[in-house]
Amino acid sequence: NLPYLSHRELEEVAEYEPRQALDGGADGLEQYRHLFTQAPHYLFPSATICLEMGASQAQEMSEMARRSFSGAQVAVVKDLAGHDRVLLIMA
Repeated sequence: NLPYLSHRELEEVAEYEPRQALDGGADGLEQYRHLFTQAPHYLFPSATICLEMGASQAQEMSEMARRSFSGAQVAVVKDLAGHDRVLLIMA
């Protein structure tokens, strides 16, 4: 579970958790950009990645995943409140 909160969102919860565990950069996707650059080189064929994300990040995360993992199936799973919450990448 990488940090995925934007700087703006971080200010709302910063007193409850360590900043390092929450701060995903200006748009919340900084750590995911690093992951999507590195992960394809380390994963076994037929690997699956499950990533928690912010409710507003599904489109951009899906696009990044498709660019980084060509041929992979990418799906978004909603949480119990109906918000986009998990990105599945199935290589």
